[in-house]
Amino acid sequence: MARTRGGRSSSHSGTPVVRDLREDRPGPDDRSILYMQANHRSEDVWRRQDTGVPIRFRQHVFWSLDARVRHYVIQAGFYGITQIGNIKLDNGLLTALVERWRRETHTFHFRVGEMTITLEDVAILLGLRVDGPAVTGTGIYDWDDVMLRLLGRVALSTEREGASLSLSWLVLHFGENNPPIDDAPEEVLQQYARAYILAMFGSILFPATTGDSIPLIFLPLLADLRQTSMYSWGGAVLACLYRNLCRGCMGSARTIGGCGLLLQLWSWERLHVCRPGMRTLDPPAGLPDEPPRPLGASWRGNRTYRRSPRQVLIFARDELDQQEPH
Repeated sequence: MARTRGGRSSSHSGTPVVRDLREDRPGPDDRSILYMQANHRSEDVWRRQDTGVPIRFRQHVFWSLDARVRHYVIQAGFYGITQIGNIKLDNGLLTALVERWRRETHTFHFRVGEMTITLEDVAILLGLRVDGPAVTGTGIYDWDDVMLRLLGRVALSTEREGASLSLSWLVLHFGENNPPIDDAPEEVLQQYARAYILAMFGSILFPATTGDSIPLIFLPLLADLRQTSMYSWGGAVLACLYRNLCRGCMGSARTIGGCGLLLQLWSWERLHVCRPGMRTLDPPAGLPDEPPRPLGASWRGNRTYRRSPRQVLIFARDELDQQEPH
């Protein structure tokens, strides 16, 4: 058991121990492993030079799922995300976690040791598949042809940037104000399902650091929705979050991409800090192919406290610093 100068012990032998933020000599005891400390966000916190402004995690609200399209979203393996719903992100809590993420180890460093988000967490919290072929592809396509074939329409050059599509374009043409016609054929309903999943990617699972663009590279992977469900989407979501955490914990970034929803649900499940109550779920709709609800659907989206993001950040820092092994 490694021991800090403040007298508390770490739960992992050999783990680089991080001292209390309030000690006179802040920072890791051993910087041979945490060698990026000089440029880490925590450096400013320990030296009391940070601005106290929380990072803003990117997330957009996407539209309600049309009942006629639901079967195809289930078929593609993304229905669990719709069951979780639109949960407002707690930027104060998430910023306190980013400050403890280490790029060198891909773990959060706490007084009691290290923790990280695993593929099992992704599968249980979001209901996404974590085995199967990796999500990969190429950007060498005639995107006009791909969009016409898979979405039934083509975005103008002003509505996309290179191989990225605007989320607002999807909302305009496939959102609640422009639903499928009453006797829409299966081909059209599948096009709406692809648009909905693309919007989910840009809103929740793979949001960009800036703007509301969605890489079109995902669209060919939605051509056959049965085949879509075979990919390791959970692995892709976790890798994207890891990459954005590694970027966000360094320097003074003010916005961060990646699946903030996953990070927040993981924190609520694993840590007793700033979490709301559980909610009573309605009985399943009883659809023939409806999958089990993911665990993330059990959490109430509204926070149970009223504090500004700055106040939450201060509170979460202190609470995380006082965590005990039990």
